[in-house]
Amino acid sequence: MLPAASAVMEEEFRRDLQRRGYSEAQQNTLRKTVFPLIDQALQRAMSSPQLHSEMKAVVRQALRETYTQEEVDALVAFYASPAGQSLLRKQGQLTTLIMTRIRSLGVRYTEAEMNRIRPQIERAWRQVDPDFRAE
Repeated sequence: MLPAASAVMEEEFRRDLQRRGYSEAQQNTLRKTVFPLIDQALQRAMSSPQLHSEMKAVVRQALRETYTQEEVDALVAFYASPAGQSLLRKQGQLTTLIMTRIRSLGVRYTEAEMNRIRPQIERAWRQVDPDFRAE
């Protein structure tokens, strides 16, 4: 997940630099100095043991809300029973519950990490553009 997220963020960062009208040299400098800080913050946020613990709790609760014990037993029996077929039908609902909750956790942890490194990013950016103002 992280390499894909990093690639998406890097592309968004590149577009933002172009939108702001920076020269190619300025863009290259900012990509080499600021983007690694952002990427490291994302990696730290997403590898947080606390985040992983909270994600597991979200998954457990979603499973409790989605499946009965009978359905879990049927899952262990590899969907062989009618209850196992019910599991298959409910998989989309479970995925939606988990992803919605995990996405909000990821945003919260990433925002916290970005706020922590914001001064470093702004200092690096101002070395290239003294008039830089964070939006």
